[in-house]
Amino acid sequence: MRIVWIGSWIVSVALLATVDCKPRTLTEVPMPDYKSFRHVKSGLLLKGDADDLLTGIHHVYANDAAVEALRNRSDFPEDSVLVFDLFEPLDTPEGYKEGAHKFTAVMHKHSSFKSTGGWGYEAFLPDGKRVVSDANKMCFECHKSVESQGYVFTNAGMSE
Repeated sequence: MRIVWIGSWIVSVALLATVDCKPRTLTEVPMPDYKSFRHVKSGLLLKGDADDLLTGIHHVYANDAAVEALRNRSDFPEDSVLVFDLFEPLDTPEGYKEGAHKFTAVMHKHSSFKSTGGWGYEAFLPDGKRVVSDANKMCFECHKSVESQGYVFTNAGMSE
Protein backbone atom coordinates (compact mmCIF):
# COMPACT_ATOMS: atom_id res chain seq x y z
CA MET A 1 0.00 0.00 0.00
CA ARG A 2 2.88 2.35 0.82
CA ILE A 3 4.43 1.79 -2.65
CA VAL A 4 1.15 2.73 -4.37
CA TRP A 5 0.92 5.95 -2.32
CA ILE A 6 4.53 6.91 -3.07
CA GLY A 7 4.01 6.16 -6.77
CA SER A 8 0.85 8.32 -6.84
CA TRP A 9 2.72 11.15 -5.13
CA ILE A 10 5.57 10.99 -7.67
CA VAL A 11 3.11 11.05 -10.60
CA SER A 12 1.25 14.03 -9.06
CA VAL A 13 4.45 16.02 -8.57
CA ALA A 14 5.56 15.21 -12.11
CA LEU A 15 2.23 16.41 -13.53
CA LEU A 16 2.34 19.63 -11.53
CA ALA A 17 5.85 20.31 -12.77
CA THR A 18 4.62 20.20 -16.38
CA VAL A 19 1.82 22.74 -15.80
CA ASP A 20 2.83 26.30 -16.68
CA CYS A 21 1.45 28.45 -13.88
CA LYS A 22 2.51 31.75 -15.43
CA PRO A 23 -0.29 33.98 -16.69
CA ARG A 24 -0.45 33.94 -20.47
CA THR A 25 0.78 36.95 -22.36
CA LEU A 26 -0.92 38.10 -25.53
CA THR A 27 1.20 39.79 -28.17
CA GLU A 28 -1.64 40.16 -30.67
CA VAL A 29 -5.41 40.02 -30.63
CA PRO A 30 -6.77 36.72 -31.93
CA MET A 31 -9.76 36.55 -34.26
CA PRO A 32 -12.51 35.01 -32.12
CA ASP A 33 -15.35 32.75 -33.23
CA TYR A 34 -17.64 35.73 -32.69
CA LYS A 35 -20.69 34.29 -34.43
CA SER A 36 -21.19 32.30 -31.21
CA PHE A 37 -21.16 35.57 -29.18
CA ARG A 38 -24.23 37.55 -28.17
CA HIS A 39 -25.38 40.11 -30.73
CA VAL A 40 -25.45 43.36 -28.75
CA LYS A 41 -26.66 45.89 -31.28
CA SER A 42 -26.62 47.05 -34.88
CA GLY A 43 -26.43 50.52 -36.28
CA LEU A 44 -25.88 52.72 -39.29
CA LEU A 45 -23.20 55.37 -39.47
CA LEU A 46 -23.41 57.64 -42.50
CA LYS A 47 -20.87 60.14 -43.84
CA GLY A 48 -20.71 63.02 -41.42
CA ASP A 49 -21.66 60.82 -38.46
CA ALA A 50 -18.20 59.28 -38.20
CA ASP A 51 -14.83 58.97 -39.85
CA ASP A 52 -15.33 57.64 -43.40
CA LEU A 53 -13.52 54.46 -42.43
CA LEU A 54 -16.31 53.65 -39.96
CA THR A 55 -19.30 54.58 -42.11
CA GLY A 56 -21.61 51.71 -42.83
CA ILE A 57 -23.88 49.15 -41.22
CA HIS A 58 -22.31 47.69 -38.13
CA HIS A 59 -23.12 44.81 -35.83
CA VAL A 60 -21.59 44.51 -32.37
CA TYR A 61 -21.05 41.15 -30.68
CA ALA A 62 -19.82 40.41 -27.15
CA ASN A 63 -18.59 37.30 -25.40
CA ASP A 64 -20.17 36.28 -22.07
CA ALA A 65 -17.72 38.30 -19.95
CA ALA A 66 -18.36 41.48 -21.96
CA VAL A 67 -22.13 40.90 -22.01
CA GLU A 68 -22.21 40.84 -18.21
CA ALA A 69 -20.17 44.04 -17.99
CA LEU A 70 -22.43 45.78 -20.53
CA ARG A 71 -25.58 44.53 -18.81
CA ASN A 72 -24.39 45.60 -15.35
CA ARG A 73 -22.55 48.70 -16.56
CA SER A 74 -19.53 47.42 -14.69
CA ASP A 75 -15.82 47.16 -15.41
CA PHE A 76 -14.88 44.76 -18.17
CA PRO A 77 -13.08 41.72 -16.74
CA GLU A 78 -9.99 40.07 -18.20
CA ASP A 79 -10.72 38.30 -21.51
CA SER A 80 -13.80 40.36 -22.35
CA VAL A 81 -14.10 40.49 -26.13
CA LEU A 82 -16.11 42.88 -28.30
CA VAL A 83 -16.43 42.59 -32.06
CA PHE A 84 -17.53 45.32 -34.50
CA ASP A 85 -18.48 43.88 -37.90
CA LEU A 86 -18.77 46.58 -40.58
CA PHE A 87 -20.48 46.50 -43.99
CA GLU A 88 -20.78 49.07 -46.80
CA PRO A 89 -24.20 50.77 -46.66
CA LEU A 90 -26.32 50.29 -49.77
CA ASP A 91 -29.06 52.92 -50.10
CA THR A 92 -31.97 51.16 -51.80
CA PRO A 93 -35.61 52.20 -52.29
CA GLU A 94 -36.47 49.78 -49.48
CA GLY A 95 -33.93 51.37 -47.11
CA TYR A 96 -30.31 50.73 -46.28
CA LYS A 97 -29.01 47.21 -46.75
CA GLU A 98 -25.67 45.52 -46.16
CA GLY A 99 -23.22 45.76 -49.00
CA ALA A 100 -19.67 44.44 -49.09
CA HIS A 101 -18.03 43.41 -45.83
CA LYS A 102 -15.46 46.11 -44.99
CA PHE A 103 -13.73 44.64 -41.94
CA THR A 104 -14.15 43.06 -38.52
CA ALA A 105 -12.67 44.96 -35.57
CA VAL A 106 -11.88 43.17 -32.31
CA MET A 107 -11.24 44.52 -28.81
CA HIS A 108 -9.79 42.02 -26.35
CA LYS A 109 -9.40 43.01 -22.69
CA HIS A 110 -6.14 41.60 -21.34
CA SER A 111 -3.49 42.79 -18.92
CA SER A 112 -0.88 42.34 -21.68
CA PHE A 113 -2.13 45.53 -23.32
CA LYS A 114 -1.11 48.08 -20.68
CA SER A 115 -0.38 50.99 -23.04
CA THR A 116 -3.89 50.91 -24.54
CA GLY A 117 -6.07 50.94 -21.44
CA GLY A 118 -5.95 47.17 -20.98
CA TRP A 119 -7.49 46.51 -24.38
CA GLY A 120 -5.87 44.96 -27.42
CA TYR A 121 -7.18 46.16 -30.78
CA GLU A 122 -7.14 44.52 -34.20
CA ALA A 123 -9.08 44.71 -37.44
CA PHE A 124 -9.32 41.90 -39.96
CA LEU A 125 -10.18 42.28 -43.64
CA PRO A 126 -12.62 39.74 -45.09
CA ASP A 127 -9.64 37.65 -46.28
CA GLY A 128 -8.33 37.47 -42.69
CA LYS A 129 -5.47 39.94 -43.18
CA ARG A 130 -4.61 41.99 -40.07
CA VAL A 131 -4.63 45.74 -40.64
CA VAL A 132 -3.75 47.39 -37.32
CA SER A 133 -0.10 48.37 -37.44
CA ASP A 134 -0.18 50.72 -34.43
CA ALA A 135 -3.05 50.19 -31.96
CA ASN A 136 -2.20 53.40 -30.09
CA LYS A 137 -2.60 55.61 -33.16
CA MET A 138 -5.19 53.65 -35.13
CA CYS A 139 -7.58 52.70 -32.31
CA PHE A 140 -6.75 53.85 -28.80
CA GLU A 141 -6.44 57.56 -29.65
CA CYS A 142 -10.18 57.58 -30.34
CA HIS A 143 -11.18 55.11 -27.60
CA LYS A 144 -9.50 57.35 -24.98
CA SER A 145 -12.46 59.68 -25.42
CA VAL A 146 -14.68 57.10 -23.70
CA GLU A 147 -12.30 56.18 -20.86
CA SER A 148 -15.15 56.66 -18.34
CA GLN A 149 -17.01 53.85 -20.16
CA GLY A 150 -14.08 51.44 -20.00
CA TYR A 151 -12.80 52.66 -23.42
CA VAL A 152 -15.90 51.11 -25.05
CA PHE A 153 -18.33 53.00 -27.31
CA THR A 154 -20.99 50.28 -27.03
CA ASN A 155 -22.37 51.24 -23.66
CA ALA A 156 -26.09 50.98 -24.26
CA GLY A 157 -27.99 48.82 -21.79
CA MET A 158 -28.56 45.28 -22.86
CA SER A 159 -31.99 44.11 -23.93
CA GLU A 160 -33.14 40.77 -22.65
